[in-house]
Amino acid sequence: MKTVAALLAAGLSTRMKRNKLLLELNGEPLVRRGVQNLLESGFERVTVVTGNEESVIQAALEGLPCDFAFNPDFATAGMEASLRTAVLSLAPDVDAMLFTLADQVFVTKAMYRNLLERIGDAPIAASRFGEVIAPPHVFARELFGVLGTPGNGAKPLIKLHLERVMFVDQPLEGLFDLDTPEDYAAAALSSLV
Repeated sequence: MKTVAALLAAGLSTRMKRNKLLLELNGEPLVRRGVQNLLESGFERVTVVTGNEESVIQAALEGLPCDFAFNPDFATAGMEASLRTAVLSLAPDVDAMLFTLADQVFVTKAMYRNLLERIGDAPIAASRFGEVIAPPHVFARELFGVLGTPGNGAKPLIKLHLERVMFVDQPLEGLFDLDTPEDYAAAALSSLV
């Protein structure tokens, strides 16, 4: 089964007041750390969905073997538009797509592999952090036609197809996402980075 990864990196970072994906942890921009984790997890192809400061994001990823897909609606639409952009960029031979968020700084390679190992068991492999369902998730090709269309973001599709979801319990720290200066300070001090 050919499974590729999409890293959503199009947002405006309004709560951070600057592009959070360019902030560094251990000397690397968050977006670069995200792509490297995916590549080292075994994905042969990683697509980065860009929007805000597209050229700067691309420059931060120079030298890494990844593709880019631009979300023209990044400033006005939510995550659904970035999901749709990722789906529309896929090659016809792709069987499944994992998507993740570039600001989930404590999601590890092991968490990605946990999902990869389960996607053949069901059309959706969804991460569950305690009682919270949150990315990363993997969706099989049969859902590409609707994934990211209006009203069909990841969570609504998971809820609609609960009987066809393989939930993968992940460590709680993976739920942390970096949105504010306080989050950044906490991440920089964490032993998990």
